[in-house]
Amino acid sequence: MPGSGETRIAKALGLKVPVYRLLSATLAEGHDPCWVGAADPRFAGLFPDPFGLELLCEHMAAEEAIERRRVNLVRLLEQGEQAELALEAGQAADEGDIEDLALAVEPMVPGKDHSPPEKAEHAAFLEGLRGNPKVAQALRSVFKSGAILKVESADEKEVPAGLSELVGEYPLSSFDPGDYLSIRRGERAHALKVSFHLPLPALKEVFAKSVDGWPPQEEEAYMKLFQAFVEGERLPRLVQGARARLKRQAENMVLQAAWAHLGRQVDRGPHNGLVLGMHALNARQLILALLDKQGAILRSGRVALDGEHLLEEVQKFLRGEQPSLLALQGDGTTRRKTKALVKELAKGSSARTVLVPVPVVRTMDRELARKPTEALLHHDERHAVMVARFAWQPRAAAFHTPHILRAMIPKRGEINPRRLQEFETTFLRALLETRGVDVNEADRDRLALVPGLDPEAVVRERATAPFRCLSDFQARMGLPLPAWRSACTLARVKGGDEPLDSRPLHPAYYGVLREAMKEADLEWKELLRSPSKVEGLPWKEILETREWPSGVVSTIRRGLSKRGRRIGARAPKGRKPGLPLEGLVTGSTLQGKVTAVTAFGAFVDVGLRREGLVHVSQMADDFVKDPSAVLEVGQEVLVRVLEVDLEKQRIRLTMKSEGAEEKSSQQRSSRGRGGDSRGRGGGDDRGRGGDRGRGGGRGRGGDRGKGREGGWDEDPGRRGKGGGRRPSERGRPREKVEEIDSTNPFFVFFSEQKEAEGEKGKAEGPAD
Repeated sequence: MPGSGETRIAKALGLKVPVYRLLSATLAEGHDPCWVGAADPRFAGLFPDPFGLELLCEHMAAEEAIERRRVNLVRLLEQGEQAELALEAGQAADEGDIEDLALAVEPMVPGKDHSPPEKAEHAAFLEGLRGNPKVAQALRSVFKSGAILKVESADEKEVPAGLSELVGEYPLSSFDPGDYLSIRRGERAHALKVSFHLPLPALKEVFAKSVDGWPPQEEEAYMKLFQAFVEGERLPRLVQGARARLKRQAENMVLQAAWAHLGRQVDRGPHNGLVLGMHALNARQLILALLDKQGAILRSGRVALDGEHLLEEVQKFLRGEQPSLLALQGDGTTRRKTKALVKELAKGSSARTVLVPVPVVRTMDRELARKPTEALLHHDERHAVMVARFAWQPRAAAFHTPHILRAMIPKRGEINPRRLQEFETTFLRALLETRGVDVNEADRDRLALVPGLDPEAVVRERATAPFRCLSDFQARMGLPLPAWRSACTLARVKGGDEPLDSRPLHPAYYGVLREAMKEADLEWKELLRSPSKVEGLPWKEILETREWPSGVVSTIRRGLSKRGRRIGARAPKGRKPGLPLEGLVTGSTLQGKVTAVTAFGAFVDVGLRREGLVHVSQMADDFVKDPSAVLEVGQEVLVRVLEVDLEKQRIRLTMKSEGAEEKSSQQRSSRGRGGDSRGRGGGDDRGRGGDRGRGGGRGRGGDRGKGREGGWDEDPGRRGKGGGRRPSERGRPREKVEEIDSTNPFFVFFSEQKEAEGEKGKAEGPAD
């Protein structure tokens, strides 16, 4: 893939180009994302969130498909001698722009129900519109900035509770994607009707500025033709793209929130105590089930919910035993009717209360076969047993009945089933990452979760003799290198010849760890007893030799520890709890709250691990001098994602309209291009100079270019303003120039201020 294409993809993903290249090559070799996120030394510490990495891989696949389409379109346009359109396609900002430019090669085809107009000139006019990229781009721009999403009742009946607040009209540019799945559910239930439309004045403006080929005396007739073309052919395509984008963003938001919620609810071991399960059959009866420390059923029964003797009846059922965990079904009746009871049972003890979602219990009821001890239980009593059993050992319940994970995801009926399946698999693998899968003991279901393994082949091979260590496992199974590396992220051999094979440390680190221990003269027993001593080993030279990042040390330390970080536990040091940045898409709209206002901008909390920065230059379409005059702490705002940097965990946000942002980008781009005979020009929009002969011209902010080789004037007696050197100066030592991070908010602020002062001076003209 060309270098410019790699740069575009890396920027869209929030990665540096070398990291993107390495990630793409690693996945292309057949490695599973488990290897990339949990074990590959080259990415140590870069992708700590398994689901975030999954979102990143999906985003990367989509961006690579767009880039391939771009390359093919450019080739076709060049073959058709449309150089200007080919250049525009090479610089297209997104998939929509590429789709519009592709009309020059393959015009739109009208639907089967389309009836051509009677007049030949009208038919020719419509054919011209179907293959006109300029018109398509103008309509897309108007659709992004001015389209209206209208939600209304599907009939005259009353809209169901929970959907009525969604009825109304919303500007598409500021619509919250989090509401889209609810609207989609209302559509599927035939309770809501959704439509998209463009304001007529905006259509007239596009017609006047971008559409040609119509006689002025027939403007009204051709305007009607254009309006019918937009509503019948162009608008449905734009709506389809907008719906797909909203659905994708809404799914990401729901799944990311579900990941953290499931981690807190499911990533827990067995409860060491008695568990009392309760669910209200109706407003008059409460079903009870009591489990012991091993999860065995002690007794079950039902009591009357009369409110007076409820506590006495429950204590009689308990027979003097004190449960340390109270499991309640999460429906409203159970919670409301047992509120006082739970308070009384928890008095004088450390009993904990757990709410079990109703869909989880129903899934367990449906998918779990009855055990012999449950044979004589009534269905309602077994239901209470399922409530208690999930609360007793939720992690084991998730492995035994994986679909309970889906049952805990809100709006799951509107999410793509393939994505739900991938989410389920990724979450179960994350649960296994610390504990692993013993290849000598695990059943087929657990082995199926290990990437790169054939469960049946493993079961057949271990039947001949147990595996002594992971090296023995590889020698007998003969896995390809990518499959072997991926499998070892979860595979373990406990009680074997190699002590490290029982720890969550990948064999890729065994060699470097032994080398560091040898230099420090450290014994294995001492290190395994205190894994924190890894930090004191002589790592610098070892890592530099292999060109591995310093995050390898933390990875080895976590791998030696028997206790790993729970999925729902606190965030790593330096990051606040919240959703990962990997699922963010540049240009997406988010709702957030202002947490701080400074002289150079404002920080906005949008529910992610890091707050985003809205620079003062991105607060409004017009010039803003004082950020505090526009925003205040605690204010709710709608922002768009401008740029993501995954490696530094930073996000830049904007409150500008899309039209204003595109205009600013075009102005910066036009100032950065070009050059003249005096050595000026050739700088890009970050102020870097051009190559030899083009000069290091002035870029954004008016700074002189810093290209590696600036240009020089054709007259040897005169230096170009690009900062280039004459041929006679090539041998001189070059001064080291400090690299400037162009995304640094201070750099952006002062650069744009300098630019504004320069433009103001030009407008005033020279002094008399």
